[in-house]
Amino acid sequence: MKTGVPVRLASFWLLAVASPALAQTSFSPSPAACAAEIRSFTSEFHLTYRGLLQSSMEFYQKEGDLDGFLAARAELQRFDKEKTVASKHLVAEPRDLAWEQSFLLNNAQSSILEIVEKHAAALLPQQRRLTQTGKIEEAIKVRQQIQEIRALARDWAPPATEEGAKPPDFVPAGVLARLYQRDPQRMDLMIKGRRVLVEGTVHDFAIDSSNGSVFRIILSDRGEPPLKVECPFDIQAYTFRRTSGGDRAYATIERKDSTNHLPITIAKGTRFSVEGVIQGRHLNILLSQVSIPLDSWKERPKAETPALARVRPKTPAP
Repeated sequence: MKTGVPVRLASFWLLAVASPALAQTSFSPSPAACAAEIRSFTSEFHLTYRGLLQSSMEFYQKEGDLDGFLAARAELQRFDKEKTVASKHLVAEPRDLAWEQSFLLNNAQSSILEIVEKHAAALLPQQRRLTQTGKIEEAIKVRQQIQEIRALARDWAPPATEEGAKPPDFVPAGVLARLYQRDPQRMDLMIKGRRVLVEGTVHDFAIDSSNGSVFRIILSDRGEPPLKVECPFDIQAYTFRRTSGGDRAYATIERKDSTNHLPITIAKGTRFSVEGVIQGRHLNILLSQVSIPLDSWKERPKAETPALARVRPKTPAP
């Protein structure tokens, strides 16, 4: 079973960061306005990135992890000097810090594309109207503006899947928990509303006792951060059965839309992946629209075709 989608990052200098939560409600689309909107979020990203490195230093110092502390400090010193971030600045170790860096960078990549497409899409109707009314030269100028806007995101587009849809961002449950533990307000601005693929260890699971219509899986990660990732499933899409064996409780999950796949069985301590939309911090970090990745399901083996009985030819009558 695949456990995640690789985080794809741009290999050049990060320009800025934005989020659907920060998008302007009204604007005048143009290359200059688009560039200004991207720049206006640079300081917000820099604050978030610097805060990540500072809190990482505190965390590794408390854990007695000298190598982790030195890696975070070296990157903070570099960042304070250069005020730029690129994928080449991801630390090799510790891996937790590298994941946190890459998740923020990947979010910035997606956000920049959203800003650019917002401005470009707003100009397309104008280009169409000018073309329809025969104002070709003016339509060409508008098209040039659209091209200039889209050039702001050149090389930032992540590879698409075979179906043409962007894969969700992959983030370990512990990374998501630590990011929200450190700065929940800023993380809401940065990543709330993002669809992510979260992998973690099953901490608990239960049918919601309030209405019985939701099955919840709680994911954590090594180190047991105080915050967990709460994943409520709609039982209209899945069948859940709770069983026990020995001293352990198990949950068996089946898809209602397919009889061709084997059930998935989980228990506390099982490594598990879900997709969902980040809804921010409540008692835990809450995901919505939760589903199990398609590549987590194994197909049922096809029933073997019974061997055909060998038919002996009849002996012709003499």
